[in-house]
Amino acid sequence: SELEASSYIDCGGMYSCYQAESLESDTSYISCEGEYGCAYSGEIDAYSTVNCDGDYGCYQSGEISSDTSYIYCDGKYGCAYADKIDGYLAVSCDGDHGCYYTPEIESDSSSVTCNGDYGCGYADNIKASS
Repeated sequence: SELEASSYIDCGGMYSCYQAESLESDTSYISCEGEYGCAYSGEIDAYSTVNCDGDYGCYQSGEISSDTSYIYCDGKYGCAYADKIDGYLAVSCDGDHGCYYTPEIESDSSSVTCNGDYGCGYADNIKASS
């Protein structure tokens, strides 16, 4: 199923938006703080912040993007195995295996941090512009 909102999308419960075809918020944020909250989803695209702080929050999802803000992959395997992570302001891969095996991690205007154990392990391309 596709979830599209003109405001925010909150997937804070365990498996709450699990295997969604896509998650899109045109004016606000997407929160995947629940365990497996947005795991195995297709595209996750928010106008502002994407929060994948739940354990396996955005695990093995398609492209995760923010048009104007941050992407947080601070949960255990928060954004691991995603197709691509593209944050406008910054990308935080500070969770244990936060962005593990994600081929492309990019921040359009600031930084990418990889402070978790294997935070950006096996990423092919990490790019931060400022």
